[in-house]
Amino acid sequence: MPSRLPLSLWRYILIELWRLILLTTVVLVTVISFAALIKPLSDGKLTPSETLKFMLLAMVPMLQYALPFAAGFAATIAYHRLSSDNEVTAAHAGGISHRAMLMPALLSGVVLAGAMLLLNQLVMPTFLRAMEQLVARDVTKILMGSMQRGDSVPVSDNLLVYADRGAQIEPSPASGASHEMALRGVAVVELDKRGDVVSDITTESARLWIFNGDRAQEETVGASSVVIVQPGPVVFGQSGKLGSADQMNPISIAMPGGFDDNPKYLTFSELVALRSHPESMNWMERKRRDLALVLGERVTTATINDRLRSRNQIELTDQLGGRVTIRASGTTYIPRFRWSLNPLSNNAPIQIEFTHTGMDGKTPVTTLVSAKTAGLYTLTPARDQPERLITLRLEAEDAVVTARGASDAVKPVNAGQQALYKLENLSLIDDPVLDLIDPKKSPSAKLLADAQPRIDANPSDSFVKGPALHLQDRIQRLGREITSKQHERFAMAAACLVMVVAGAVTALRLGLSMPLTVYLWSFFPALATVITVSSGQQLTHDVGPRGLLVLWAGVAFLGIYALVGYRKVARH
Repeated sequence: MPSRLPLSLWRYILIELWRLILLTTVVLVTVISFAALIKPLSDGKLTPSETLKFMLLAMVPMLQYALPFAAGFAATIAYHRLSSDNEVTAAHAGGISHRAMLMPALLSGVVLAGAMLLLNQLVMPTFLRAMEQLVARDVTKILMGSMQRGDSVPVSDNLLVYADRGAQIEPSPASGASHEMALRGVAVVELDKRGDVVSDITTESARLWIFNGDRAQEETVGASSVVIVQPGPVVFGQSGKLGSADQMNPISIAMPGGFDDNPKYLTFSELVALRSHPESMNWMERKRRDLALVLGERVTTATINDRLRSRNQIELTDQLGGRVTIRASGTTYIPRFRWSLNPLSNNAPIQIEFTHTGMDGKTPVTTLVSAKTAGLYTLTPARDQPERLITLRLEAEDAVVTARGASDAVKPVNAGQQALYKLENLSLIDDPVLDLIDPKKSPSAKLLADAQPRIDANPSDSFVKGPALHLQDRIQRLGREITSKQHERFAMAAACLVMVVAGAVTALRLGLSMPLTVYLWSFFPALATVITVSSGQQLTHDVGPRGLLVLWAGVAFLGIYALVGYRKVARH
C-alpha cells in the first residue's frame, strides 16, 4: 500500500462501480419480478389493480438473487474497463498496488453483504408475507375467478369444488361470515392420495360462506379462512353406488394461511423463537394437539380412577351445563376404551345422579339411576372436528331410572327399568385436558417430557408412543429447516461479497479479453455458488448438519477462486 491513500482513484472507481450496480440491479429485479408475476396473474388470482402492487412487493424479495449477480457483473465491467484502458498498469507504475486497486470492490462487497443480510433477515420475509396475503388470503377472489373460467377449485389437498355459475351476495350480519355466494350447477369431488375419486356429490344449487380471522380459528385450528358449503338436494356417488338426498350436512373446508405454515416468511428473531415454540406453526400445532389429546385421554381416566378410589364419586358436566354425579368405588379397564365402574360394595348398585333443566328451560330436574353394571367410554375427536376435546360417554345397563323435581319428591316420570341408559358428551368439571390443549400452558417440549415415562415403561404405552414420536420427528425436521434457512441467508450475504471480489479479480486477470468472455469467467462460478447454497439448504433440511458442508462449499469455492486469481494478478 502506498504511504498516501489513492482517495481520488477510489472515489472514481466507487462512482463507476455503484452506478453499474444500481443500474443492473434495477433491470434484473424488474425482469425477475415480472417473471414471478406471470403465474398468479394467469391463474386469475390478481385483479388488474393488484398486479402492479404484487410486482412492487416482489421486487424486494427478488433482490436476494438479483443483487449478488448485479454486483458481480458491475464489478467485472468496471474493473475490466480500468484494465483494458491500461489504468491499472499506470496505477501500478505509480506505486499503487493491485490490492489497493481492489479496495473499492472489497468495501462495496462488505456494504452489499451487510445490506443483503439485513434484507434477508428482516425485510424480505415481511414482503414475502405480504405477497402471500395478496394472492392466497382472498378466497372469494380465487373461487370467483376459477368459476368464471369454468375451472374446478382445489380447496384442499383432496377436495375439488366446481360450479357452473357463482354470484356474490351480501352476507347476513348474524352469520358472522365475511363473504357469501350463491352457486349453481355444483359438484364436490373427494380424492384419495393417488388422485382417484372416492366420492362425489352434485346439486343444482348451493350456498357458500367464508369465515376469516378469529371465526376461522374457532372452526379449525390454524386456519386463516374456512369455507362452508351447504348443498341443496343432492345426488351423490360413492364406491360406484349412486344415491340421493333432499338435504345433507354442510361441508366445512379449512384454508390454512400459507405465510403461517412456512419458516421462510419469518424474520431472524421469529425463527429463533420458533425453535423454542414450534407449535406456532399451524401444522406443528396440529401435531402437538394430537399428542395432547392422547395424553388427555390417559390423564382423564387416571383422574377418574383416583377420585373414585379416594372419594367414591366423580362429577361430570355435559355440553348444556347439566351436572352428572357418579358414585362407585373405582374402574376396571376393558379393551376398546371402556372403563367398567365398580360398585361401592358387593350388594350396592352403581348410583348416577343427573341434574339438568326441565322442558320449560328453567325448572331443574334430577334423574336418579341405579345400575348393576355401568361403563365410561373415552372418545377422542377426529382431526377435522372444530372443538377437539376428550369427551366421555356413560352407559348404564339394567338401570332403574326415577326423576324428581325441585320439591325433591320422587315422581314416576320416566321411571322404570331400562335396558340401557346413556349420557353423551360428558367431561370432568375441572377438566385437566384444557391445560394440555392450551399451547401456552403445555408447549411441545412439556408434552414430550410428560409422554416420555409412558414410552419408557415396560411395556411401552403404544397409544402415546406413536403421536409422541411423530411430534418429536416433526420438531427435529422443523429444527433442521430453521437451521437451513438461517445458514442460507448468511451464505447468500457472504456470496454477495465474494461475487464482487471475484468479478473484480477476474477482470484484472483477463483485461485483454472481450468483456463478455471476462464476465462468463466470473458468472459461471457465481452461478455454481448460488446453486450449491440452494441445494445445501434443501440437503440440510433433509439430513441435518452434513448439508451445511454443501451449503457453504460454493461460497468457499468462489472465495478460493478469487484468491487464486488475485495471486496470479499480483505475481504478474
